[in-house]
Amino acid sequence: MKWSDFEKYLKGEHLQGKRPIVTIREIVIEETHAQAGRAEDKPVAYFVGSKKGLILSPTNQRPLRALFGDDVTFCQGQRVQLE
Repeated sequence: MKWSDFEKYLKGEHLQGKRPIVTIREIVIEETHAQAGRAEDKPVAYFVGSKKGLILSPTNQRPLRALFGDDVTFCQGQRVQLE
């Protein structure tokens, strides 16, 4: 068991330099806490076979929008490569 197993959200360090291809299971809005004491609602992508979600910043929202359009539901079932 690792300490990172207890983290809810996927981070770059979890990829360990790999660039996996994953399938988007769903994208949901969740309350996140980027700064202590400050909650924000953010889109979070969850992938098939993974418990950790990826908080979608504007930087990672742009390619999803370019690839699959403006409707978030069109991302479900799509394969993407994480970097």
